[in-house]
Amino acid sequence: MNVARLLLGFSKLSKAEIKQFTTNMNQYLIASPLARRQIIKMWEEELHVETKRANS
Repeated sequence: MNVARLLLGFSKLSKAEIKQFTTNMNQYLIASPLARRQIIKMWEEELHVETKRANS
């Protein structure tokens, strides 16, 4: 995905969403490689649940 598109999306987040995003990104950035894989898996599962919920 284009970095500019990601940054534009970030600029449209609410203050609460920005806080959640930065907290999650900071946790990812300082995580070990194993922990990063676990975080990615968690994000993928959350996205899957949200997509399934939106399509219901």
